[in-house]
Amino acid sequence: MAVSLFSVIMIANCLITLFVILFCAICHGADAEACVRLCEELNRIRQGELDARQQWNEQRLAIEGELAAAKASLADSLVSFAETEKKLATSHERLRETEAEIARLKGNLQAFLPPICKLEKALLSRRPALPEPLSKKLAPLFTRMETPCILPEQVPDRLADIIAAYTELSNFAATVTVSTVLLSEDDTVREYDALYLGLTVAYALSRDGSSAAFGEPLEKGWDWKFDPAWRKPIAKALAIAEGKNSAELVSLPLRIREEGTK
Repeated sequence: MAVSLFSVIMIANCLITLFVILFCAICHGADAEACVRLCEELNRIRQGELDARQQWNEQRLAIEGELAAAKASLADSLVSFAETEKKLATSHERLRETEAEIARLKGNLQAFLPPICKLEKALLSRRPALPEPLSKKLAPLFTRMETPCILPEQVPDRLADIIAAYTELSNFAATVTVSTVLLSEDDTVREYDALYLGLTVAYALSRDGSSAAFGEPLEKGWDWKFDPAWRKPIAKALAIAEGKNSAELVSLPLRIREEGTK
């Protein structure tokens, strides 16, 4: 049967105490009672020592348990830190790749700047020859195009403006548009209802019906010719375009420009 360390110590203490009593009895026969008290005091001190040792052992075990738990927690923290550090390194690598991709894209966008500037200049050069209602509609786009395009980051927006402008040009060229314009005849400015047939021909009738005009675009703007004889056919064409009259054939004036005329 196994014997605990505490039991062994107690047996040893009893033997020591018995030895002390026997020794005292032999050496001091009459003073054996004092020896017994001395042995009892000695046992009490030893018992206190054993109790203190046992208490210390219990505390040591508790401290060792807490230390083991702390070590395990530290190990987990180190593992978590290593994983976080690895993820951070991966994020930094992705960031570097993203920055490299952005730099590459900026380089690609830089190559678009010359053709975009060329397209904008071409559109701006056509601005004076555009029909007045279309020119007014495109005014915000033209204002932005007048600012030099120098940054790659501007390419997407400027390209969107160019596409929007050419879309409006294409739509206007394929439709009949009625709009109000101000025209000057003999230094008299009057309000006219203008009928634009696409981008190249327009007819206008004054609001009071007393004057009519035929217009065509030149390099520096629209050229209007006035003739009261055109009032009736232009009025009929306007009524048809506005849906006031049913469709019918209308003879309208048309001037054939000589070759080389701008």
